[in-house]
Parts: sequence; C-alpha cells; structure tokens
Amino acid sequence: MKKLGILSIWGVVLGAGVAAVWWFTQDPFLTDVRVVRGLGAMGSAPEAQVEVARLLQSAGSPAVLLWGQFPDDREALDVLNEFWKDRGAESAAPTDKDALRWDEIWLDEGFHDLLPGRPVHLRGADVALVKELESLRAEGRTVLIVTAPPFAASVLKGSPAAGLARSPLVFQSLLWLEGPRRHEDEEGLRPPCRLPHADLQGTGPLGCRLLQSARGAYRRHFKPGQRLMQVERLSDRDWLVWRATEPSF
Repeated sequence: MKKLGILSIWGVVLGAGVAAVWWFTQDPFLTDVRVVRGLGAMGSAPEAQVEVARLLQSAGSPAVLLWGQFPDDREALDVLNEFWKDRGAESAAPTDKDALRWDEIWLDEGFHDLLPGRPVHLRGADVALVKELESLRAEGRTVLIVTAPPFAASVLKGSPAAGLARSPLVFQSLLWLEGPRRHEDEEGLRPPCRLPHADLQGTGPLGCRLLQSARGAYRRHFKPGQRLMQVERLSDRDWLVWRATEPSF
C-alpha cells in the first residue's frame, strides 16, 4: 500500500509536468514567438533607444505605440525619455532610420506624476480612445501611450490593450521586463510564471515566456555586472524587451 501511495504521488508529479509542457506548446500567445535580437550587451539608454526604434520601424513605424513597464523601472524610463527627447528635433531628416518621433505622449495611471504628458485611463475606455486615436492617425499624428504593468500593454486576454485590439485601431505594444540570470533569481520574477489553474490575473503566459527565454540563456556567459538585453516578437502586435544583469560571481 505504501508503495502504491508513492507511485501515486510520482504519477501526479509526472502528470503535472506533462500538463505544463503541453500548455507551453499549445498556448496561442506563444506559438509565434521569434527572437529578433539575441541576448547581448545592452549599452546606454540612447543606444538602446536607437536599437529598439530600428526594430519597431521594421514593423512599419507604428502611429500608435503602447509602452508597458513597471513605474519603478528606471532604466526603461530612461530609454523612454530618449524617445521623447526626439520629439520636435530638427537635426534629423524625415528619412532618419535611427529614431521614431511621437507628437503626443499619453500617461496611464502610475505615470501621471513621473513624466510630462496627458493623463488617460486605458481600462474601460476602449471606444472613446479608439475614436480619438483613429482621428489623430488620420491627421498624421503619432501617439505614445505609457501604461503599467507591462501586461496592460500586451494583447493577452483581460488587458486594456486586448480591448483595443478588438477594434480597427492599428498599434504595436512594447513590453519592458527584467529577467533572471540564475535559477536562484527566479523567485522574484515579475510577472510570475503561472499555469492556467493558478493564473488568476491572466499574466501567466507573459511570465512563463520570460522564464523560458531566460533559462535558455543561463549557460551563456558575459562580462560580470554587464547589463544585457533581448528582444522578442511575441505576436503580430507585442514586442518583449527583457533585460538582466550578469552575476558578478
């Protein structure tokens, strides 16, 4: 009987593992993932801005960009400020491929006191926002919308961006996250990797994708203390920019 009990426990563990593998391979948000910039040195905020801008332009220079990050992510804010500094710059020609420029910046909750821009509330405002954004796009104006957390800018079910995606509005989303470089750093992952039965907020696929990507690069080694960056296309709208610091020991 005792042996049967142990076998049952191992059967449950094995079943859970098989279910996890199946979910990773079947989730529609993950099937089209493509790494467009492999893990490597990040460089300064201006250098990161130039690199990300080039990647965005490869998708057609979106007139509306949703920028998702945690408000306490100072590094992502520094890159964002580099985009915003290009607003109205006269030194670059219109054909300049190294920068994107935004006519307006809209700030969702969490950023009203951090950046200059127009306060907005994405959640529950789909129809009104879409009408205004479509009107601005028709006038040739570009809009950058900053929101938190990164999940809010993704097209995952339940996010404000998912509501916008049900409209004719054309936009891209840029999600900024911090990844681990060692197994012992995974506990603090934001958002955490959650399987469907425990994913109460709907952020599980995003956290699991980040975890998958990070684990795939653990065996690669870089200069101790170096900041690293990887960029992935998660879907036809979502881009993931995740960063990490190489351990010093």
